Order: sequence, then structure tokens, then C-alpha cells
Amino acid sequence: MENLEGIIELVKGNEVILQSYLKTNAILQQYKHPLCSVSGGKDSDIMLDIVHRLDTENKVTYVWFDTGVEYRATREHISYLEEKYGITIRKVKSIKPIPLTCRQYGQPFLSKLASGHIELLQKNGFQWEDGTFEELCEKYGDCRSAIAWWTNNNSSNKYNISYTKYLKEFLMAHPPTFPISDRCCQYAKKEVSHRIEEILGCDIRITGLRKAEGGTLLSF
Repeated sequence: MENLEGIIELVKGNEVILQSYLKTNAILQQYKHPLCSVSGGKDSDIMLDIVHRLDTENKVTYVWFDTGVEYRATREHISYLEEKYGITIRKVKSIKPIPLTCRQYGQPFLSKLASGHIELLQKNGFQWEDGTFEELCEKYGDCRSAIAWWTNNNSSNKYNISYTKYLKEFLMAHPPTFPISDRCCQYAKKEVSHRIEEILGCDIRITGLRKAEGGTLLSF
């Protein structure tokens, strides 16, 4: 662990990394029982390194969610991180492993956002047709949020189907013939995370988030 002044000097010139350190330090000062979610991926490793360098009071709890489809190399890497940083990373099993969730609810497709909206459209018998928001809402009234995504009716383009180039055209030309769902993460990570937060009394959760997924480096 290192003092903040030394870290600032070390990363001087890289504004993204510097802001990540400053934001993380502010969070660690503000909360008493932070929970840091570790995945074993490169973004998660960077996050862990930042958090551990700043956690001078050893108050952060580290967890890793076993989704049921983890590679042996990932498990070995988690052990490596424990040894490298001298920490314990709690291993938490999913409520439902991903293969079971996929069989019960559907396969993830492209992204969580797209999968969730496609699932809702499928449930309402959507015919993968073009039309205005008003026209399609009149026809498929119980899935307005998904129709707003399909018709690019959201104010932020990030939440519209046009954000993914040619996705709408692809789905219209090749309507999905199998169930699609975003629930694999719900039972493998989201609900498990809420449970462990309550059990451990954590007051904030820290995760790594790539810029490609809408974040910069850290998410709180």
C-alpha cells in the first residue's frame, strides 16, 4: 500500500488513471465497509491494484463470483492475486449457474441491454417489424421500454438499437428462433452480490467497468 501523494507523482501525466485514483481514494475515505468485486479479467486486475494501493486501513472485502462456467486458468489467477497482494478473495457461488439459467430463460445475445429488450419483445410476440413507437405500442403495449429501444425513441442513443450498427436490420432479416435473455448475470452475479452485501454489511460495491461498456475504469 502506498500514500496518495506518491501515487499521484507516479501516474502524473495520465489523466484517466489519475482521476481513477482520486475518485477511489475519495470513496474509500467516505465508506466504512467497501466490497470490491474481482473477476480475474484485466480491467478487474487494474481496479484491484488501485483499490489495494489506497486501502491503508485494510477495510475492503474482496469477492469473486463463481458463475459455473469459469476456466481453471481464472481460478488459478484468483489464487495468484491473493498471494500477490496478501489478501483473501471470498469465493461466492451463483444462485443458479449460467448453463442452467440459459436453459431455463434463454441465451445472452450481444449485450445485457440488447438481450433484455429482445427477451421482452419475444414474450409479447413481436414480429420484428418496422414502425413508429406509437404504432408498435398500440400493437404490443406491454413492452414499451423495449419498443422505445427498437424504434430509437430514447433521448440517449446509447439506449437505442441504432447504437449497434445494423442490429435492427439483422434482426428483421433473421428473427431469433431461440429464447434470448439477460438473466444469466442476474442469478450468477447481481442477486448474489446483493445477498453478500447484506450479509457482510457492505455500504458500497466497487467494480471494474471498461470504457466500451459505458464506463472509464471503475464503477461505484
